[in-house]
Amino acid sequence: MPSGKGGASGNPEPASSSAPLVSAERIAGPDAPSEANTITTLVIKPIVTSPVNRVIFRSLFYLFVWVLLFLVVPVAFLRLKRFKFFNVEFEVEGERAAIQQAIITTSKASLMEYLTGRDAFIKTLGCMHGNVITFTDVLRVLLDDIQTAYRDTFNAGFTIEIYEDEIPLKYARMAQHSKEIGHSSLWNKAETDHPFKPNRMVYYYPLGESSFLLTVLSSYATQFDAFDKHVLPLLHNVISTNIESIELMVVATNPSPNSNTSPNANPES
Repeated sequence: MPSGKGGASGNPEPASSSAPLVSAERIAGPDAPSEANTITTLVIKPIVTSPVNRVIFRSLFYLFVWVLLFLVVPVAFLRLKRFKFFNVEFEVEGERAAIQQAIITTSKASLMEYLTGRDAFIKTLGCMHGNVITFTDVLRVLLDDIQTAYRDTFNAGFTIEIYEDEIPLKYARMAQHSKEIGHSSLWNKAETDHPFKPNRMVYYYPLGESSFLLTVLSSYATQFDAFDKHVLPLLHNVISTNIESIELMVVATNPSPNSNTSPNANPES
């Protein structure tokens, strides 16, 4: 027969649900790893927070930016012809060609400065043999300097021809044109023209009433421009001026013996 309250044979009361959790926390202790200790916190976080690794990552980032700005972007812009920024469109190819033309023009202006400077005068003086200096000799020397400057500065080559009192038939029209205008006569072939047909620049320079020089520059790869048109006239005029100055110097330093009268000479003789 069942007894009263709390009999030994009675059914036990169900345990509280919080009791196992409390006991589990007490058993695990405060040093047990929590669920937040994942691979990210255990592996990646120590690598990122390390001072040494921060320096390495910062250096790699700067290196990436440098490669992007100075290697990748310039290569990508090589074939860029135009780009649009908002409603403004820029022509890259035209700007690049304008800058290149400005550089060429500046270099040719420096060449003209050389021709009118002291160095060209010294080259002219070096062509004097005895008391005689020849226009053609000076012209060949300075044209060789111009040819070297064009080859080294502009990667442009040309051949030189000089004719004295002679006009070849193939240059007759251009020589006549140069004689009439007083400047060089230019002829550049079209891009679709024969590749073995040269571009030409011809200049007619009168030396006297009946003598003249014909200077011809020819090139298969280089086109002559309006700036080149003034190089040959300037060169010839500078040579003429320098030769006149040198001849005056020679006369001043070596006076003619006929101009001196001996003080012992007989006036009646």
